[in-house]
Amino acid sequence: MKQQDFYEEEFDDEISIDFVQLFRELYAKRRVFIKVWIVTFVVASIIILPVPPTYTSTVSLAPELSSGSSTASSLSSLAGSLGVSLGGSRNADAFYPTIYPQVVGSKSFAVGLLDIPVETIDSSVKTDLTTYLRDHQQTPYYLYPMQWIGSFMALFKKGDNDVSEEESEIDPKHLSASENALVQAVTGKIKCDVDKKTFVVTITVTDQDPLVCASLADSVRTHLQQFIIDYRTNKARTDAEYYERLTREANGKYQQALADYAAFTDAHSKIVLQQFKAKQNQYENAVQIALTAYNNFNASYQMALAKVQERKPSFTVIDVASVPNQATGPKRKLFVLAMLFLATLVTMGYVLRSHFLGNSPK
Repeated sequence: MKQQDFYEEEFDDEISIDFVQLFRELYAKRRVFIKVWIVTFVVASIIILPVPPTYTSTVSLAPELSSGSSTASSLSSLAGSLGVSLGGSRNADAFYPTIYPQVVGSKSFAVGLLDIPVETIDSSVKTDLTTYLRDHQQTPYYLYPMQWIGSFMALFKKGDNDVSEEESEIDPKHLSASENALVQAVTGKIKCDVDKKTFVVTITVTDQDPLVCASLADSVRTHLQQFIIDYRTNKARTDAEYYERLTREANGKYQQALADYAAFTDAHSKIVLQQFKAKQNQYENAVQIALTAYNNFNASYQMALAKVQERKPSFTVIDVASVPNQATGPKRKLFVLAMLFLATLVTMGYVLRSHFLGNSPK
């Protein structure tokens, strides 16, 4: 019992804190807190105020999934509601909605957006996205050193950059330093999310100009839809192009056979010899064979075109990209409050350091 009492007394001595005394010490140093708050407020304001505002625009759409049996579709929907994806449902279409974020974040997709026209909300800038990103973006002051370092390093690669910038098209496989910076700037502005239960695609774009933000969000939606359409109809379009070529060739052969038959008939219209009639029948059969081949290929071509339309998915735009009215960042008030809170904690630790050090166990 004596040993237990000894531990209890020692434990009580270690954790005993006189909060009234602590409050008195803090109150006695109130002028220090006021000075720290004033300095912190001024410094935090200097840091956060020059940061350019950013706006956010969001667009949501529901793409049509690949066609399949109603039973498989029902099972897929039921499994999706439980957060489970059936492997069998992917056999009909390997390009599943969960892959859309990877597509939007790819370099090839970003390069396809660099030529879209953009216009600022005040109509002072009307240009393409590439020029807008290079010449009309406000850079935060704390990124100036990085820009200076990048410009200095670019001097040693000036020849390569000049060649790349003079090219009319950007190759995603061979990006220069400036082109790669553009691609990263585009992908950094875009965020794509897919609901695994409903497969609703949400595209969020952030930019310094509200109108450019909305325009870019709508362009991303359009490019993503076209990408999906091209993928879904790729096989059908290839077949259509193949049958179109065969139909064109068959039509040429038919026209040639018809011309030969007409020329032979006109040249021997008054001759009744059997050998000429046999020759005429031969030309006539050639015309019939060419016409049959043309009709068959043309029918296949029309079926291929119908298949393209059948495979073309439809999209339901749930939420259109609207021009935001208020900036979404930076959170200036929250930043200043966080800095004040942090400064208060540090000051409290500094003021009470002697108290805690004096009561710390040896």
